[in-house]
Amino acid sequence: MIRDGGLHFDGHRRIVAKVERTLPATLEAWIKPDSYRDENWPFIIGSDIPGEYGLGIAICGAMLSVEHVQGMLNSKDAVPPNRWSHVAALFSESKTRLYLNGKLVTTVPGSKSGGETKFVVGNVGVNNLTSFYRGLIRSVRISGGERYEGRFEPSTLSSDSASMLIVDRTTSDHSIGWYG
Repeated sequence: MIRDGGLHFDGHRRIVAKVERTLPATLEAWIKPDSYRDENWPFIIGSDIPGEYGLGIAICGAMLSVEHVQGMLNSKDAVPPNRWSHVAALFSESKTRLYLNGKLVTTVPGSKSGGETKFVVGNVGVNNLTSFYRGLIRSVRISGGERYEGRFEPSTLSSDSASMLIVDRTTSDHSIGWYG
């Protein structure tokens, strides 16, 4: 559902992408979370294989979190509810970096490719029934390669040759665009 400048995720819906996880990759989104409730880690976007860790960006409590193949880690930085924020995670075999509004908030060990699993917007994995995101998502981009090295100024997400997917509320017909 379109609401207040974004796609509204109500804690029950998600978008299963056609894109399967590969490395290196960059996941990023403009989000405006609803007020936080006591829930299981709501995932903004992620891929997961049942019983294993995948690649994803989540919020635990109010803290921005990253799931990489070796585990899950909370940053020390909170994502404010009811306000637009840019989140990004860069996954490679050597390291995983998590960003909030262009600021590096944590670095953890690398990940590995393997296991066929699709990315899901508004949750993690096709079979997960507990990690639904609540709030608005203005756009999501999944890109091959690592887009950011250090601090950067977040901007509007757009498609380019490295983009595999973009969910973009700014299109005139309020559609979801698939690129790649």
